Amino acid sequence: MKKRLNYTLGCILSVGFCICKSLDATGQTLPVQAGDTKIDIDIITIPFKIRPGVRGFPSQLNANLSTALYLGKRKEMLDSGYGYGVFAGLGSVTMNTYVTRQAIDYEYDGFVSSVGIAGIYDAKRFNVGLALGVDHLMDKNKTKWIYQHQPWVGILLGINLN
Repeated sequence: MKKRLNYTLGCILSVGFCICKSLDATGQTLPVQAGDTKIDIDIITIPFKIRPGVRGFPSQLNANLSTALYLGKRKEMLDSGYGYGVFAGLGSVTMNTYVTRQAIDYEYDGFVSSVGIAGIYDAKRFNVGLALGVDHLMDKNKTKWIYQHQPWVGILLGINLN
């Protein structure tokens, strides 16, 4: 699983770098027409996630920030656009006795990788949208965490890179 995640993140970063490099090399920009579809590369943050109830634990609002690279398609309108795509990134989660079914007796912030899909509204350089994803805890307590590979829904904010 770890090798597949590293490979996926590497591919996303490589594609994003190549696209930005080729656009920069030409030094030209084409006029954008309403209705045009183009590749969209953004840096996004997910300020909060809503996790559904799991194993008797109620739904949870998680306010730990996550940052990710978004790659998708954008449909241009007059002064804005909308799109959909995939994202991969990093974040943190609070680990304690409650979210590990009493398997640990201490609290700490765990390091997670996040992947998912998103729909965005693009207002020139600023993006807002809805994300659906899963988190993968990357430490020894990953098998004990009740939200390992469980879906969540979150609000995203972003900055357009292209």
